[in-house]
Amino acid sequence: MDTIMRKAKIIFSIQKLEVWTKTKKVVDGVSFNIKSGELHVLMGPNGSGKSSLTLALAGDPRYIVKKGKERQIPKAKAPEVKEKEKAPELPTKAKKYSSDVEVLLAPRITEKASMLEEIGQYTFLVSLHATKSQIQKAVSDMYGVSVKRVRVIRIPARKVRVGR
Repeated sequence: MDTIMRKAKIIFSIQKLEVWTKTKKVVDGVSFNIKSGELHVLMGPNGSGKSSLTLALAGDPRYIVKKGKERQIPKAKAPEVKEKEKAPELPTKAKKYSSDVEVLLAPRITEKASMLEEIGQYTFLVSLHATKSQIQKAVSDMYGVSVKRVRVIRIPARKVRVGR
């Protein structure tokens, strides 16, 4: 495992980062590299700057990066779509939940989904009533790819407790 991680490409790098609020230094001298496939965890006592660091990196206007270098390796650019190209029109007598818009609701963004992307597997939130063949067609139409297999899992909503 250690051999694999050494060969991984650096996808994000921070060197001697210093972050301030309007009046106070909240992060001082943080440096690290994140390689492809690595998982990093920020740990420390309350008030040590974990949230301030992540919010500053996310571009929160309440935090000012005064020193340091932040380098994110850009991914390949998506192909540009010409303005004259239009999306294909759907048949007027389409069954319920058969259009791409109603089948694929959103990409599912989690740590596991990020790791699966590296091996060519993608996750989406889909309509409750969508079938595997509808999902396969929606993904291949929207992204112009050949879908090998569709796996579906139903994630139940969390129960909300009120009171004791």
